[in-house]
Amino acid sequence: MPDSSSEPEAMAQAYARFLHRPLMDASFAALGVADLHRNEVAHLAETVKTSDRFQKILLIGHSGVGKSTLLGRVCRDEALQARNYPVRVSPYDTLNMMDVEAIDLLLALYMALLKAMPAADIDPSFDDFQQLVDPVAEEFDVTESGFAYLDAVSFRIKTDYAFRQALRRDLKPEIETLQRHVDEACRHFSRHTYECFKLTRKSLAQLREEEVSDKVLTRLAAIEGQEYKSEVRFLRAIEEQIGDIQTLHYKPLLIRYGCIEEPRDALIFMDDLDKLPWNVFERLFFEEIHLFTMIDARILFTFPAFAAYSPLFFHIGDSFLQEHVWPVREIARTGEPHETHTELLREMVTRRIAADQITGDALAELISRSGGLLRDLTALLREACRSAVEKNATVIDRETAVQAVDTLAQTCSRFFDASRYGAAVSQVRKSHSISGLSKKKVMYLLRYHFLLACSEPDGTRWFDVHPFLKHALDR
Repeated sequence: MPDSSSEPEAMAQAYARFLHRPLMDASFAALGVADLHRNEVAHLAETVKTSDRFQKILLIGHSGVGKSTLLGRVCRDEALQARNYPVRVSPYDTLNMMDVEAIDLLLALYMALLKAMPAADIDPSFDDFQQLVDPVAEEFDVTESGFAYLDAVSFRIKTDYAFRQALRRDLKPEIETLQRHVDEACRHFSRHTYECFKLTRKSLAQLREEEVSDKVLTRLAAIEGQEYKSEVRFLRAIEEQIGDIQTLHYKPLLIRYGCIEEPRDALIFMDDLDKLPWNVFERLFFEEIHLFTMIDARILFTFPAFAAYSPLFFHIGDSFLQEHVWPVREIARTGEPHETHTELLREMVTRRIAADQITGDALAELISRSGGLLRDLTALLREACRSAVEKNATVIDRETAVQAVDTLAQTCSRFFDASRYGAAVSQVRKSHSISGLSKKKVMYLLRYHFLLACSEPDGTRWFDVHPFLKHALDR
């Protein structure tokens, strides 16, 4: 939490801390709120642990809701790291976001896998990569080697249109070769293993076939799924269930069927995909996603909420497990306050600005107008800090907060076509439902955050008009 300070410079420092960006590692320790999206982090981590080995998973949510920060937290999950090698891939870091094709993203994934190998004690070979890329690299005088070669190729992809075109020209006829090399890179990670002792449904069934009594199996079922890193701890846990004599009697079977050795696979996080232009994203997921679903690795994709309402989503949805990240609403569908959510958002703010630099009513105003989108809340606070700095004020009061809301609401209203979408917005505002609205309208309104897809803690889903738009329409 920032130190209390009434100096004008402190407000400028707070302004800098409200720059919206994913919180990774040290930045999360300094600015993150552990309880924010805690349930979503735990649920996603559990989904990864229990899903099929090469399962593909969508993390669905509005842009700015906190998907990248959530992925970073899952990446750092110690249990997942023990069983997998997390590999994060972002087209934002590697590619030119305004000119991306699926083959570019596949190449970015290949480069990310090569870069992640040393951390897994794997000595990467660049031969296959260079065989694919060298003809173009030589044409454009890329002379580096090793990891510097990967960085140089990435830089040229980001900055040089002619390089991108030449690379695609050469790679498209070799798409199957590129896929094969990505699979081979994944298999390098899988040669490492994760070992533990655990009773699973399969191992209990095997014990039943060995004529272990039903009474013993019933007691052993109490520790089904629990992992133990050593044989001693495993047998002690079993002793607590069936006693030392039965444990000694069944020990050879318990060790045989309870010792688990699994490949320690690459776990791929494809982040920032919702930052791609819609035509690129649409082509990637609804026409060329097979390039990624066929890869022998577990992959998580960030996926914008509005795209889940595309008619084309019906054709791909069954190929993925689907997890959601929802806005942190301070008001429920019924109008009742979500006090826990409000406290979490307050903590998020006060980790960036001292409590005596913003009044309580100003903070309440900004939280209520954010719609529960973390990016919008930081944008409001950043605008309020900027306004306070201009006034040479040391405290953000409610007047300054309302001015910040007015500024962002005006931006929202400039893009809103009331003649085309006004009736639809009025319907949702009254009913919290999109029933009867066309998919095209729903996608447009969700894409630009005129509408928000929300969920209650009990799983009830509903829709609301973004407070920015409400504020603009009510003026």
